[in-house]
Amino acid sequence: MSWFAAEFARAIADGMDTRLYDTPYLAVMDPGRVITLETAAYIEQETGILQYKTGAEFYLAAVPGCLPDCDSYATELFNAVGVGDREKNNGVLFLMDTRDHHLVLRTGSGVEDVITDGKAGRILDDYAVAPAKENKWNLAARNTFAAVMTELYGKYQMPLPAGITFAKEDVPEMPQEQQITEPVPLPPPPENFWIGIGSGVLCFIFLLWRITVYYRDPRGECSRWKTGLGVIALFLLECIFHCGSEGAGGGSSGRSHGGGGSRGGGASR
Repeated sequence: MSWFAAEFARAIADGMDTRLYDTPYLAVMDPGRVITLETAAYIEQETGILQYKTGAEFYLAAVPGCLPDCDSYATELFNAVGVGDREKNNGVLFLMDTRDHHLVLRTGSGVEDVITDGKAGRILDDYAVAPAKENKWNLAARNTFAAVMTELYGKYQMPLPAGITFAKEDVPEMPQEQQITEPVPLPPPPENFWIGIGSGVLCFIFLLWRITVYYRDPRGECSRWKTGLGVIALFLLECIFHCGSEGAGGGSSGRSHGGGGSRGGGASR
């Protein structure tokens, strides 16, 4: 029963897990396959350090097309992934549309004091727009990341780690023939997960009511029904327990997203 409960919970949790996309990284979503392993590993490592120190988080998404539009896609993706700390809302998402060359820097409300909408626009103009026009996606990602990290560490009055540097023009890029141009859907929003949990709680309460109130049988003729419903109720309760412990964290890789959200702050180009 425990094994089935765990697998059921994991199936629900996978709806919010960025590993659904073809990437082993928590901080990088790259279904378009334009980000090199070096860039992805660099952003993953430095984002993990930032999150450990401050709770803040950077998330890079390189997608071949945004539906219905990149602004709403970026906001929905931000909230679906849960970038940044849930209470502080200190996440930043950088979305690159590699098909139509749209760029969005989306911020949580907790970092809008240092990355205002105007500052977000200037970061895109200074570090992302020109490289994106030339399909230099790794150059755009690295330098936008460095600019954002500079602001985030400044917010928390911490020195910028030595490993965070602005890249030069010769950053390696993925070969054109290996890139993917078909759009990908958004991951399911986190509301689906909590709706599933809520439904499970309601079902458990209903089954418990049926057992303790409805089946009043002094002669024991319905004992088999009670036993069966009791087993189902216990199974459902264990599923709910596993979902709460495994699903809400957003993964099992030792580091998870904090559940932050965005109201649409930032800029797009």
